Amino acid sequence: MIIKVLILTTAVLIFVTPMTYADAKNLDFENKTTIEILIEDMAVQNVSVSSNAVRSLVDIGEPAVEPLIQALENNNLDIRENSAITLGKIGDKRAVEPLLNLIDDECQEVRIAAEIALGDIGEEHIDLLVTHANNPDKSLSSRKIAIIVLGEYGEKAVPHLIELLSENDDYFTLSGEVRYSLAKIGEPAVDPLIKLLESDDPDVKSSAIKALGDIGDECAIEPLSKALNDESELVRNLAKSNIERIENHNAHFSYVSYGKVPTFYTEDERQEWFSNLEIIVGTSETEMDKYIRPEGSVYSYGCSYDGHISVGIVADSGVNESLMNEIYDIFDQHAQEIGIENVPVLFEYGDIEAGEAIDEEDIVDRNIAVINDDGNVIIYTEDEAYFDKEGNLVIIGNETTQEENGTNKQTPGFTSIMLIIGLLLSARSRK
Repeated sequence: MIIKVLILTTAVLIFVTPMTYADAKNLDFENKTTIEILIEDMAVQNVSVSSNAVRSLVDIGEPAVEPLIQALENNNLDIRENSAITLGKIGDKRAVEPLLNLIDDECQEVRIAAEIALGDIGEEHIDLLVTHANNPDKSLSSRKIAIIVLGEYGEKAVPHLIELLSENDDYFTLSGEVRYSLAKIGEPAVDPLIKLLESDDPDVKSSAIKALGDIGDECAIEPLSKALNDESELVRNLAKSNIERIENHNAHFSYVSYGKVPTFYTEDERQEWFSNLEIIVGTSETEMDKYIRPEGSVYSYGCSYDGHISVGIVADSGVNESLMNEIYDIFDQHAQEIGIENVPVLFEYGDIEAGEAIDEEDIVDRNIAVINDDGNVIIYTEDEAYFDKEGNLVIIGNETTQEENGTNKQTPGFTSIMLIIGLLLSARSRK
Protein backbone atom coordinates (compact mmCIF):
# COMPACT_ATOMS: atom_id res chain seq x y z
CA MET A 1 0.00 0.00 0.00
CA ILE A 2 2.83 2.37 0.85
CA ILE A 3 4.54 1.52 -2.41
CA LYS A 4 1.39 2.38 -4.36
CA VAL A 5 1.11 5.75 -2.66
CA LEU A 6 4.73 6.59 -3.44
CA ILE A 7 4.31 5.64 -7.07
CA LEU A 8 1.15 7.70 -7.36
CA THR A 9 2.84 10.73 -5.76
CA THR A 10 5.77 10.47 -8.13
CA ALA A 11 3.45 10.24 -11.10
CA VAL A 12 1.58 13.37 -10.03
CA LEU A 13 4.81 15.30 -9.57
CA ILE A 14 6.07 14.30 -12.98
CA PHE A 15 2.83 15.51 -14.50
CA VAL A 16 2.55 18.76 -12.56
CA THR A 17 6.13 19.97 -12.82
CA PRO A 18 6.18 20.61 -16.61
CA MET A 19 2.85 22.43 -16.33
CA THR A 20 3.95 24.70 -13.52
CA TYR A 21 7.59 25.24 -14.48
CA ALA A 22 7.18 25.10 -18.22
CA ASP A 23 9.84 26.24 -20.62
CA ALA A 24 9.22 29.73 -22.02
CA LYS A 25 8.53 28.53 -25.55
CA ASN A 26 5.49 26.59 -24.32
CA LEU A 27 3.93 29.54 -22.48
CA ASP A 28 1.03 31.80 -23.36
CA PHE A 29 2.91 35.10 -23.06
CA GLU A 30 -0.25 37.21 -22.81
CA ASN A 31 -1.83 35.06 -20.13
CA LYS A 32 -1.77 36.90 -16.79
CA THR A 33 -2.30 33.65 -14.94
CA THR A 34 0.86 32.27 -16.52
CA ILE A 35 2.81 35.34 -15.44
CA GLU A 36 1.45 35.11 -11.90
CA ILE A 37 2.41 31.44 -11.69
CA LEU A 38 5.93 32.20 -12.88
CA ILE A 39 6.30 34.99 -10.33
CA GLU A 40 5.27 32.55 -7.61
CA ASP A 41 7.75 30.01 -8.97
CA MET A 42 10.59 32.48 -8.37
CA ALA A 43 10.20 31.75 -4.65
CA VAL A 44 10.52 27.97 -5.06
CA GLN A 45 13.58 26.66 -3.19
CA ASN A 46 14.91 24.84 -6.22
CA VAL A 47 17.53 26.65 -8.29
CA SER A 48 16.50 25.19 -11.65
CA VAL A 49 12.82 25.97 -11.03
CA SER A 50 13.34 29.59 -9.95
CA SER A 51 15.89 30.17 -12.73
CA ASN A 52 13.54 28.80 -15.38
CA ALA A 53 10.81 31.09 -14.06
CA VAL A 54 13.08 34.12 -14.43
CA ARG A 55 14.16 33.08 -17.93
CA SER A 56 10.54 32.60 -18.94
CA LEU A 57 9.52 36.02 -17.63
CA VAL A 58 12.44 37.63 -19.45
CA ASP A 59 11.26 36.00 -22.68
CA ILE A 60 7.72 37.22 -22.03
CA GLY A 61 9.12 40.73 -21.75
CA GLU A 62 6.82 43.77 -21.82
CA PRO A 63 3.58 42.06 -20.67
CA ALA A 64 5.40 40.92 -17.52
CA VAL A 65 6.78 44.34 -16.53
CA GLU A 66 3.82 45.72 -14.55
CA PRO A 67 3.18 42.46 -12.64
CA LEU A 68 6.89 42.31 -11.81
CA ILE A 69 6.91 45.91 -10.60
CA GLN A 70 3.99 45.07 -8.33
CA ALA A 71 5.90 42.00 -7.15
CA LEU A 72 8.67 44.27 -5.85
CA GLU A 73 6.33 44.92 -2.91
CA ASN A 74 5.64 41.23 -2.26
CA ASN A 75 6.14 40.03 1.31
CA ASN A 76 8.33 37.18 0.07
CA LEU A 77 11.94 38.36 -0.19
CA ASP A 78 12.79 35.79 -2.89
CA ILE A 79 10.01 37.16 -5.09
CA ARG A 80 11.17 40.76 -4.52
CA GLU A 81 14.78 39.80 -5.20
CA ASN A 82 14.13 37.78 -8.36
CA SER A 83 11.55 40.28 -9.65
CA ALA A 84 14.25 42.95 -9.50
CA ILE A 85 16.73 40.75 -11.38
CA THR A 86 14.11 39.93 -14.01
CA LEU A 87 13.18 43.58 -14.55
CA GLY A 88 16.84 44.39 -15.06
CA LYS A 89 17.16 41.78 -17.77
CA ILE A 90 13.95 42.92 -19.51
CA GLY A 91 15.29 46.49 -19.50
CA ASP A 92 12.02 48.46 -19.49
CA LYS A 93 12.43 52.08 -18.29
CA ARG A 94 9.25 51.80 -16.20
CA ALA A 95 11.27 49.71 -13.76
CA VAL A 96 13.99 52.30 -13.06
CA GLU A 97 12.22 54.33 -10.36
CA PRO A 98 10.72 51.29 -8.57
CA LEU A 99 14.16 49.66 -8.54
CA LEU A 100 15.76 52.78 -7.12
CA ASN A 101 13.13 52.81 -4.40
CA LEU A 102 13.99 49.17 -3.68
CA ILE A 103 17.50 50.25 -2.63
CA ASP A 104 15.95 51.02 0.76
CA ASP A 105 14.55 47.50 1.18
CA GLU A 106 15.07 45.95 4.63
CA CYS A 107 16.68 42.86 3.08
CA GLN A 108 20.27 43.14 1.89
CA GLU A 109 19.83 40.50 -0.83
CA VAL A 110 16.95 42.51 -2.29
CA ARG A 111 18.96 45.74 -2.22
CA ILE A 112 21.82 44.09 -4.06
CA ALA A 113 19.44 42.63 -6.65
CA ALA A 114 18.11 46.14 -7.26
CA GLU A 115 21.67 47.42 -7.81
CA ILE A 116 22.42 44.64 -10.28
CA ALA A 117 19.15 45.26 -12.13
CA LEU A 118 19.80 48.97 -12.46
CA GLY A 119 23.20 48.20 -13.96
CA ASP A 120 21.58 45.80 -16.43
CA ILE A 121 18.83 48.12 -17.66
CA GLY A 122 21.07 50.16 -19.94
CA GLU A 123 22.30 53.66 -20.68
CA GLU A 124 19.23 54.69 -22.69
CA HIS A 125 17.56 55.45 -19.36
CA ILE A 126 20.42 57.56 -18.04
CA ASP A 127 18.19 60.62 -17.66
CA LEU A 128 16.08 58.87 -15.02
CA LEU A 129 19.16 58.01 -12.96
CA VAL A 130 20.48 61.57 -13.19
CA THR A 131 17.13 62.99 -12.07
CA HIS A 132 17.05 60.60 -9.12
CA ALA A 133 20.65 61.37 -8.12
CA ASN A 134 19.88 65.10 -8.10
CA ASN A 135 16.69 64.77 -6.08
CA PRO A 136 17.31 65.64 -2.39
CA ASP A 137 13.91 64.18 -1.49
CA LYS A 138 15.11 60.68 -2.38
CA SER A 139 16.98 58.53 0.12
CA LEU A 140 20.72 59.09 0.25
CA SER A 141 21.46 55.40 -0.30
CA SER A 142 19.39 55.24 -3.49
CA ARG A 143 20.97 58.45 -4.79
CA LYS A 144 24.44 56.99 -4.22
CA ILE A 145 23.50 53.82 -6.08
CA ALA A 146 22.14 55.89 -8.98
CA ILE A 147 25.53 57.63 -9.21
CA ILE A 148 27.47 54.38 -9.06
CA VAL A 149 25.28 52.88 -11.78
CA LEU A 150 26.01 55.95 -13.94
CA GLY A 151 29.64 54.87 -13.85
CA GLU A 152 28.64 51.72 -15.71
CA TYR A 153 27.39 53.78 -18.67
CA GLY A 154 30.71 55.22 -19.75
CA GLU A 155 31.34 58.45 -21.62
CA LYS A 156 27.67 59.44 -21.87
CA ALA A 157 27.53 59.78 -18.11
CA VAL A 158 30.60 62.02 -17.77
CA PRO A 159 28.88 65.44 -18.15
CA HIS A 160 26.27 64.47 -15.57
CA LEU A 161 28.88 63.21 -13.11
CA ILE A 162 30.99 66.33 -13.56
CA GLU A 163 27.93 68.45 -12.81
CA LEU A 164 27.24 66.40 -9.69
CA LEU A 165 30.82 66.87 -8.56
CA SER A 166 30.94 70.62 -9.12
CA GLU A 167 27.42 71.96 -8.63
CA ASN A 168 25.40 69.61 -6.42
CA ASP A 169 24.42 70.94 -3.00
CA ASP A 170 25.11 67.52 -1.47
CA TYR A 171 28.75 67.55 -2.58
CA PHE A 172 30.18 66.21 0.68
CA THR A 173 27.82 63.24 0.85
CA LEU A 174 27.99 62.24 -2.82
CA SER A 175 31.52 63.15 -3.95
CA GLY A 176 32.99 59.73 -3.11
CA GLU A 177 30.53 57.93 -5.37
CA VAL A 178 30.97 60.52 -8.15
CA ARG A 179 34.75 60.16 -8.02
CA TYR A 180 34.50 56.39 -8.10
CA SER A 181 32.25 56.45 -11.17
CA LEU A 182 34.49 58.92 -13.01
CA ALA A 183 37.54 56.79 -12.22
CA LYS A 184 35.73 53.71 -13.50
CA ILE A 185 34.92 55.48 -16.79
CA GLY A 186 38.56 56.47 -17.16
CA GLU A 187 40.04 58.37 -20.10
CA PRO A 188 36.83 60.09 -21.32
CA ALA A 189 36.60 61.78 -17.90
CA VAL A 190 40.16 63.17 -17.88
CA ASP A 191 39.67 66.45 -19.80
CA PRO A 192 36.47 67.42 -17.94
CA LEU A 193 38.24 66.72 -14.64
CA ILE A 194 41.23 68.83 -15.68
CA LYS A 195 38.84 71.72 -16.34
CA LEU A 196 37.57 71.38 -12.76
CA LEU A 197 41.07 72.25 -11.54
CA GLU A 198 40.19 75.84 -12.49
CA SER A 199 37.33 75.88 -9.96
CA ASP A 200 37.41 78.42 -7.15
CA ASP A 201 36.17 75.75 -4.74
CA PRO A 202 39.10 73.87 -3.12
CA ASP A 203 36.82 70.91 -2.33
CA VAL A 204 35.86 70.54 -5.99
CA LYS A 205 39.52 70.79 -7.02
CA SER A 206 40.48 68.22 -4.39
CA SER A 207 37.97 65.69 -5.67
CA ALA A 208 39.04 66.29 -9.27
CA ILE A 209 42.68 65.72 -8.30
CA LYS A 210 41.86 62.46 -6.53
CA ALA A 211 39.81 61.23 -9.49
CA LEU A 212 42.63 62.08 -11.90
CA GLY A 213 45.02 60.14 -9.68
CA ASP A 214 42.65 57.18 -9.70
CA ILE A 215 42.49 57.20 -13.49
CA GLY A 216 46.28 57.49 -13.78
CA ASP A 217 46.43 59.18 -17.19
CA GLU A 218 49.84 60.84 -17.67
CA CYS A 219 48.33 63.78 -19.54
CA ALA A 220 47.01 64.98 -16.17
CA ILE A 221 50.52 65.50 -14.75
CA GLU A 222 51.08 68.95 -16.26
CA PRO A 223 47.73 70.40 -15.11
CA LEU A 224 48.27 68.86 -11.68
CA SER A 225 51.72 70.47 -11.52
CA LYS A 226 50.05 73.89 -11.73
CA ALA A 227 48.00 72.97 -8.67
CA LEU A 228 51.24 72.62 -6.70
CA ASN A 229 51.13 76.41 -6.31
CA ASP A 230 47.48 76.56 -5.26
CA GLU A 231 46.64 78.76 -2.28
CA SER A 232 45.02 75.78 -0.55
CA GLU A 233 47.44 73.55 1.34
CA LEU A 234 45.08 70.59 0.89
CA VAL A 235 45.02 71.08 -2.87
CA ARG A 236 48.83 71.40 -3.01
CA ASN A 237 49.37 68.23 -0.99
CA LEU A 238 46.85 66.24 -3.01
CA ALA A 239 48.37 67.43 -6.27
CA LYS A 240 51.82 66.30 -5.13
CA SER A 241 50.71 62.85 -3.95
CA ASN A 242 48.61 62.16 -7.04
CA ILE A 243 51.34 63.25 -9.43
CA GLU A 244 53.53 60.67 -7.70
CA ARG A 245 50.80 58.05 -8.07
CA ILE A 246 50.64 58.64 -11.81
CA GLU A 247 54.43 58.81 -12.26
CA ASN A 248 54.90 55.59 -10.31
CA HIS A 249 52.39 53.85 -12.56
CA ASN A 250 50.09 53.12 -9.65
CA ALA A 251 48.06 50.28 -11.10
CA HIS A 252 45.53 49.43 -8.43
CA PHE A 253 42.72 49.67 -10.97
CA SER A 254 44.61 47.53 -13.52
CA TYR A 255 43.66 43.92 -14.06
CA VAL A 256 44.07 40.92 -16.33
CA SER A 257 41.08 38.66 -16.83
CA TYR A 258 40.94 34.95 -17.69
CA GLY A 259 37.89 32.80 -18.37
CA LYS A 260 34.27 33.91 -18.40
CA VAL A 261 31.74 34.63 -15.66
CA PRO A 262 28.42 32.88 -16.41
CA THR A 263 25.11 34.72 -16.60
CA PHE A 264 23.10 34.46 -13.39
CA TYR A 265 19.31 34.55 -13.59
CA THR A 266 18.70 34.30 -9.86
CA GLU A 267 20.63 34.98 -6.69
CA ASP A 268 20.48 31.28 -5.87
CA GLU A 269 22.36 30.56 -9.11
CA ARG A 270 25.01 33.07 -8.10
CA GLN A 271 25.33 31.53 -4.63
CA GLU A 272 25.62 28.04 -6.11
CA TRP A 273 28.39 29.27 -8.40
CA PHE A 274 30.09 31.05 -5.50
CA SER A 275 30.09 27.78 -3.54
CA ASN A 276 31.87 26.09 -6.46
CA LEU A 277 34.48 28.85 -6.50
CA GLU A 278 35.05 28.29 -2.79
CA ILE A 279 35.77 24.62 -3.49
CA ILE A 280 38.22 25.55 -6.25
CA VAL A 281 40.04 28.08 -4.07
CA GLY A 282 40.17 25.69 -1.12
CA THR A 283 41.61 22.79 -3.11
CA SER A 284 44.20 25.11 -4.68
CA GLU A 285 45.60 26.32 -1.37
CA THR A 286 48.66 24.07 -1.14
CA GLU A 287 49.81 24.81 -4.69
CA MET A 288 49.25 28.55 -4.21
CA ASP A 289 51.50 28.76 -1.13
CA LYS A 290 54.69 29.35 -3.11
CA TYR A 291 53.18 32.38 -4.86
CA ILE A 292 52.19 34.15 -1.62
CA ARG A 293 54.31 36.95 -0.14
CA PRO A 294 57.09 37.07 0.88
CA GLU A 295 58.19 34.18 -1.35
CA GLY A 296 55.97 35.35 -4.20
CA SER A 297 54.12 38.41 -5.43
CA VAL A 298 50.54 37.47 -4.54
CA TYR A 299 49.19 39.31 -1.50
CA SER A 300 45.64 37.94 -1.66
CA TYR A 301 43.36 35.53 -3.41
CA GLY A 302 39.79 34.44 -2.90
CA CYS A 303 36.26 34.29 -4.26
CA SER A 304 34.56 37.40 -5.54
CA TYR A 305 30.82 37.85 -5.41
CA ASP A 306 31.08 39.06 -9.00
CA GLY A 307 31.56 35.43 -9.96
CA HIS A 308 35.30 35.15 -10.44
CA ILE A 309 38.36 34.17 -8.43
CA SER A 310 40.28 37.31 -7.49
CA VAL A 311 44.09 37.30 -7.24
CA GLY A 312 45.81 40.39 -5.82
CA ILE A 313 49.33 40.99 -7.13
CA VAL A 314 51.81 43.52 -5.78
CA ALA A 315 52.26 46.26 -8.38
CA ASP A 316 55.70 46.52 -9.99
CA SER A 317 56.67 43.08 -8.67
CA GLY A 318 57.70 41.78 -12.07
CA VAL A 319 54.78 39.40 -12.53
CA ASN A 320 54.45 38.48 -16.19
CA GLU A 321 51.97 36.61 -18.36
CA SER A 322 53.82 33.33 -17.91
CA LEU A 323 53.44 33.47 -14.12
CA MET A 324 49.77 34.41 -14.37
CA ASN A 325 49.26 31.45 -16.71
CA GLU A 326 50.85 29.18 -14.08
CA ILE A 327 48.50 30.44 -11.39
CA TYR A 328 45.49 30.23 -13.67
CA ASP A 329 46.33 26.62 -14.55
CA ILE A 330 46.17 25.73 -10.83
CA PHE A 331 42.63 27.05 -10.49
CA ASP A 332 41.60 25.70 -13.88
CA GLN A 333 42.75 22.17 -13.01
CA HIS A 334 40.71 22.09 -9.80
CA ALA A 335 37.75 23.66 -11.59
CA GLN A 336 37.74 20.88 -14.17
CA GLU A 337 37.75 18.34 -11.36
CA ILE A 338 34.25 19.54 -10.42
CA GLY A 339 33.08 19.94 -14.01
CA ILE A 340 33.75 23.65 -14.59
CA GLU A 341 35.47 24.73 -17.79
CA ASN A 342 37.05 28.13 -18.45
CA VAL A 343 36.89 29.21 -14.79
CA PRO A 344 37.00 33.03 -14.50
CA VAL A 345 40.04 34.46 -12.70
CA LEU A 346 40.77 38.17 -12.31
CA PHE A 347 44.33 39.30 -11.55
CA GLU A 348 44.35 42.74 -9.88
CA TYR A 349 47.39 44.90 -9.18
CA GLY A 350 47.77 46.92 -5.99
CA ASP A 351 50.39 48.73 -3.95
CA ILE A 352 51.13 47.21 -0.56
CA GLU A 353 53.76 48.50 1.84
CA ALA A 354 55.51 45.95 4.04
CA GLY A 355 55.23 46.72 7.73
CA GLU A 356 52.36 49.14 7.20
CA ALA A 357 49.60 47.09 5.64
CA ILE A 358 50.33 43.79 7.41
CA ASP A 359 51.49 43.48 10.99
CA GLU A 360 51.54 39.72 11.49
CA GLU A 361 53.88 37.12 10.07
CA ASP A 362 51.13 34.86 8.94
CA ILE A 363 47.58 36.09 8.43
CA VAL A 364 45.19 33.39 7.31
CA ASP A 365 41.47 33.21 6.55
CA ARG A 366 38.71 35.80 6.41
CA ASN A 367 40.93 38.84 5.89
CA ILE A 368 39.57 42.01 4.33
CA ALA A 369 41.57 44.13 1.89
CA VAL A 370 40.69 47.69 0.93
CA ILE A 371 42.33 50.29 -1.26
CA ASN A 372 42.30 53.68 0.42
CA ASP A 373 42.24 57.14 -1.17
CA ASP A 374 46.03 57.15 -1.45
CA GLY A 375 45.98 53.97 -3.50
CA ASN A 376 47.52 51.73 -0.84
CA VAL A 377 46.17 48.30 -0.02
CA ILE A 378 45.35 47.86 3.66
CA ILE A 379 44.59 44.40 5.01
CA TYR A 380 42.47 43.92 8.12
CA THR A 381 42.26 40.68 10.07
CA GLU A 382 38.96 39.51 11.52
CA ASP A 383 40.10 41.00 14.84
CA GLU A 384 40.60 44.42 13.28
CA ALA A 385 37.50 44.84 11.10
CA TYR A 386 34.23 43.21 10.21
CA PHE A 387 31.11 43.71 8.12
CA ASP A 388 27.94 44.60 10.00
CA LYS A 389 24.49 43.23 9.11
CA GLU A 390 23.98 46.10 6.68
CA GLY A 391 27.14 45.21 4.76
CA ASN A 392 29.17 48.17 6.06
CA LEU A 393 32.87 47.84 6.84
CA VAL A 394 33.45 48.54 10.55
CA ILE A 395 36.99 49.23 11.76
CA ILE A 396 37.28 48.01 15.36
CA GLY A 397 38.28 50.85 17.65
CA ASN A 398 37.09 53.42 15.13
CA GLU A 399 33.83 55.10 16.05
CA THR A 400 32.91 55.72 12.43
CA THR A 401 31.69 53.08 10.04
CA GLN A 402 33.12 52.83 6.54
CA GLU A 403 29.87 52.57 4.63
CA GLU A 404 30.92 50.18 1.95
CA ASN A 405 28.49 47.67 0.55
CA GLY A 406 31.32 45.21 0.44
CA THR A 407 30.15 42.01 1.99
CA ASN A 408 30.50 38.70 0.25
CA LYS A 409 27.28 39.88 -1.43
CA GLN A 410 29.27 42.65 -3.09
CA THR A 411 28.67 43.65 -6.66
CA PRO A 412 31.69 44.70 -8.31
CA GLY A 413 31.89 48.18 -9.40
CA PHE A 414 29.37 48.95 -6.76
CA THR A 415 31.64 50.30 -4.03
CA SER A 416 32.22 53.83 -2.85
CA ILE A 417 35.21 55.80 -1.57
CA MET A 418 37.31 52.69 -0.94
CA LEU A 419 37.41 49.69 -3.25
CA ILE A 420 36.84 46.39 -1.50
CA ILE A 421 38.87 43.73 -3.30
CA GLY A 422 38.42 40.00 -3.25
CA LEU A 423 39.57 38.62 0.03
CA LEU A 424 36.29 36.88 0.62
CA LEU A 425 35.98 33.81 2.82
CA SER A 426 39.02 31.67 2.02
CA ALA A 427 41.41 34.45 1.03
CA ARG A 428 44.98 34.38 2.32
CA SER A 429 47.73 36.95 2.79
CA ARG A 430 51.19 36.82 4.35
CA LYS A 431 53.72 39.39 5.35
